[in-house]
Amino acid sequence: MDKKVVKRIGIILGLFVLVIVLAIGCNMITSEDDDPQVSDPDRAFLEFSGITITRQSLYQRAKTLEGISHLLNYVDEKLLEDYIDDVTLEDIQEELLRIKYGTTDQAIIDEFTEEQLERYEQNFYYTIVYSGFNPERPEEVERFVSLNLAKQHATRNELLKDFEEDTAIDLDAQVQKHYEEIYRGDITAIELIFHSQQEYEATLLHFNLVADFEGGIGLYRGATPLEDMSREDLTLANTDVMPEDLVFDYFIKMYNYLYQYREQLDENLTMEDTFAFGDDYFQFNYKEMKDAPRTQRVTPILFTELAIPDPEDEDDESLRYTVEARRYNTQMQRYEHNYVMYFKIDQTEPVAFDDLDQARHEEVTNEYLDRLVTTELVVAFMVELRNRENFTLHDRHLKLSYEQMIGSMVGSDSIRYKEGDGTVVASLDSFDITVDEYFEYMVRRIGAMVAVEMYLEEYLLQSDYFEIKYGTNRNLIKSNDPRVKEVRDLIDNLAYQFGASPYANSYTWDEFIYLFYGFTSDEDFLRRMAISELNKFLLTPNMDFEKAHEFVEKHHDNYLNVRAEHLLVYIDFDGDLDPDDFLEWRDGLSTEDYDEYYALRVQLETMLIDAVNDGSTMREVANMFNRASRNEDDNDWAQFKNFGFKVRYENLSGDGTAINYLSVQNYVDEFKDNLYRIYDRYTGSEYIEDASMLDDRIFATEFGMHLVNVRKGTNAAIFEVPSAAFEDTDNEFDDARWENPSSVPSIDQLTAWSEREIDRLENGGQTSIPVPADVDLAIRTLYSPYFNGLLPSSDEFFDPFGYVTMIDLMIENNVEFEMEDEHLQVMIRALREVYEMMLYPNN
Repeated sequence: MDKKVVKRIGIILGLFVLVIVLAIGCNMITSEDDDPQVSDPDRAFLEFSGITITRQSLYQRAKTLEGISHLLNYVDEKLLEDYIDDVTLEDIQEELLRIKYGTTDQAIIDEFTEEQLERYEQNFYYTIVYSGFNPERPEEVERFVSLNLAKQHATRNELLKDFEEDTAIDLDAQVQKHYEEIYRGDITAIELIFHSQQEYEATLLHFNLVADFEGGIGLYRGATPLEDMSREDLTLANTDVMPEDLVFDYFIKMYNYLYQYREQLDENLTMEDTFAFGDDYFQFNYKEMKDAPRTQRVTPILFTELAIPDPEDEDDESLRYTVEARRYNTQMQRYEHNYVMYFKIDQTEPVAFDDLDQARHEEVTNEYLDRLVTTELVVAFMVELRNRENFTLHDRHLKLSYEQMIGSMVGSDSIRYKEGDGTVVASLDSFDITVDEYFEYMVRRIGAMVAVEMYLEEYLLQSDYFEIKYGTNRNLIKSNDPRVKEVRDLIDNLAYQFGASPYANSYTWDEFIYLFYGFTSDEDFLRRMAISELNKFLLTPNMDFEKAHEFVEKHHDNYLNVRAEHLLVYIDFDGDLDPDDFLEWRDGLSTEDYDEYYALRVQLETMLIDAVNDGSTMREVANMFNRASRNEDDNDWAQFKNFGFKVRYENLSGDGTAINYLSVQNYVDEFKDNLYRIYDRYTGSEYIEDASMLDDRIFATEFGMHLVNVRKGTNAAIFEVPSAAFEDTDNEFDDARWENPSSVPSIDQLTAWSEREIDRLENGGQTSIPVPADVDLAIRTLYSPYFNGLLPSSDEFFDPFGYVTMIDLMIENNVEFEMEDEHLQVMIRALREVYEMMLYPNN
């Protein structure tokens, strides 16, 4: 029994208890023939090499896969024609930015690296092609987003109409509530960020300050050093509760102490000298802070907890400063927590809602409505809009899909259904949708994708591979082949479990497999399960072994198998807890400042290397740095902290996986090049026997300076690149393709190994085909990531390699489609590009 078949059925059985989330009273599906059918159902939609895909079979598969989505899109396009016409090019361009990059803020997009932009563009291309639109035609890409924008605009207008008609709801009052919740003015404050609990405590000791003392901050004036005093020893006899203006003075002192790399504040400033706090470091906006993940945690401290006392109210005991440090949001940090203290200097109140000018009032109203127009609301509105038009389905399968899609729990009456005349699939008061219209719409959207998938199935069903696997009887229902029978038995077992479950009260078996697996019958279920086991046989006859060999050569020549950790020395002058662009900062230094930086860099490099060589782990070194005080008389780390350097530890092999040729491509070029330099040094004769090796220098990238420690990869036997060189001097192997004078696996070796691997996979992990051990190790190391990427997924009916193979056959044979041929010719080529990007992402 093929273990992959067992795995796939096992996954279906495992999902059985998870996938059913609805209990819908519905009319039972009887057969496909009860549903409307396309005209000329037996006419060939696609035909060549003895394989025919009929119009009806393509229609049925397309309907099963994504039929309800495309029917609703077709209905909604007709219902919202006026809204679609009113969508502006500006609207479309903004929505395309959001879909492509996840933001419409060009400043954020401009910060993306070339690699990030390429990835976003690639994913967007996937989305466009998979949705059935030609990515090369701007009008098609625009149409891709127009319907969704029209739905949003229509929902917004419906909201406004509801507000106008419902006198119990005051839209202006709702907008005012929104405005006053979000817009709370701007605050000027001193922010002190400590990069560890120890740094916070050392800073207070440096200034003889006592946190949270008698409801405020204390200033210790005793004779015994504060560090030698216990908390219980601190009383009003030796510690004063500082008045507000003195607390302000010490916040300035601490600011200058913590941020010596910034322009220093005049220690004679008063709270009235707000002009001195104009830099962004001191300015805080509620909406910006609340919307940013980094600052969400601390926003309430500044805007809710701290308050400026009323000078005319003697009983006002409000505090404008934190009496002790609070935990900062640590999302950006790996190991050390950050802490923060604030002193609120001033708060500018926002313009009162009633005083907003008309333009600003409209802007806030639109912002509030945007907040209300959620995906859920748009879906609900479109359901309601269709119901107003008495949307009625004349196809039982589509009715069932629609009920599931909208999550209806109120019974079959919620979805209007009635049998039609066989030509109309859906009707509304203002128009009908014929089966042929619906079919043409689906063909344009997913016709290419479905045709390729169906052609692959028919190709495999008629192939010699089928006979090798299942015998000559291609009628799987009647086949006596034991492997077919085992698949039938597994399906029967699933059906039995279904029948004994409470879900059988809500669904028929046909409804269940239709809704959740896309099968229209037991025969369809069996056929697609069985055929999916044949995909792997396509690999060796159709694989481009020259392309595979190019990959193996690159992998061999750029071999890497090492685990790594590093210390990142970075700068964060803007205080956002994320590394600034180090190279940009370094290259912009004056000659004098560069000389100071370089001298410190050399000294820090020596200290970091010495600390690790003396027995400290990299994590411990990072913690030592972050916990050190900034008093240069106390420790040697202070001068670097005061210059602006920060240190972070990162384990680049956190899950134990070695960095290899594929994974290293994710790093910036400077880091990648240096990692190869370090690897070459490690594999040299001096260090190759060592369990690990610390690099002898720090190097710079845009993220900062890196000190890297490496150790052998997950398999020490392949720490160095294995060789495929082999001469069969003892005549142990019948297959001459194993012989190869080069350490790089040859095309013959890759071909022979691929055939052997298919045989092994087909026989439950066993094979009788021998291979030289060293050759096997080399090929598994250098080639198997490539080979495994081409294999069809073991738990999905998805095979990009098979699809590419079929598309190539179609193109080579100049296949014509019965309808929409020009568009579908473009789409199969676009799909080929998408599938190939999936297969060879690193090419």
